[in-house]
Amino acid sequence: MIKRSFLTFVTFLLMTISASYAGDWSKIKIGTEGAYPPWNGTNAAGELEGAEIDLVRDLCARMNAECELVAQDWDGIIHTSMKHDLYVLSDEIYEDYYLEDWPKEILAYGYEKSIITKSFSKSFAMTGFRIGYAIAEPSIIEKMSKLQALSLTNVSEPIQYAALEALKADTSGNTEIIKSRLEVLVKIAKDIGLEFIEPDGAMYLFAKTKYKNFDATKFSEKLLEHGVAIAPGEGFGDYKEFFRITAIDETRLKEGMIILDTVLKESYE
Repeated sequence: MIKRSFLTFVTFLLMTISASYAGDWSKIKIGTEGAYPPWNGTNAAGELEGAEIDLVRDLCARMNAECELVAQDWDGIIHTSMKHDLYVLSDEIYEDYYLEDWPKEILAYGYEKSIITKSFSKSFAMTGFRIGYAIAEPSIIEKMSKLQALSLTNVSEPIQYAALEALKADTSGNTEIIKSRLEVLVKIAKDIGLEFIEPDGAMYLFAKTKYKNFDATKFSEKLLEHGVAIAPGEGFGDYKEFFRITAIDETRLKEGMIILDTVLKESYE
């Protein structure tokens, strides 16, 4: 049985509220006119109750800051979703690279409006193939298939065959490989004085420097001249001072971090 995710989103609930109400939680309504996007479920739900408002406010704030949920969050998410007839979308792209114990599977709740999205990009190192799949009730998959057919062309046949072969591969060691690389990256980043929250999953480090007026976009462009690629934080939101480093092969990672440290000191000291 496929392990469930380390990152769960309540699509209609959280995206609607965070986009439409901008922190004015007293105005939250579900299943009423004026909701965006419009909700056409059969449950004639009215305003969210106080505890539900607290749940949503807390989840939105922590997902913006940490992108992580815990077991207690799931209980509240499922309860609120069932009560208001909402869909739950669980994004499980990085499920194999969550490095802590995962408390509960989302499908264990037996909620028929749960949708799980998966990808071959990370678990099978097939990023460029752009192929994945979804797990949901047959009625939901049928509607998704119709929408997909009208919106996108299908994945090319050779890539589909490659994905089928990938399913036969033993990827059990990948988690340990990424964990080892991430540990190396974290140690080096601490040694050179980068500031960050130590990740407990995936294969990235989102860091900033101690220097004032640091521009990560300009810094990343300068690093490219030295053969090192990082992702500037502005690509992920209002994070001009941050940049993302990927935990690649340890030998190349160490070489790249030496260059990063050298260019950083030459530019700001």
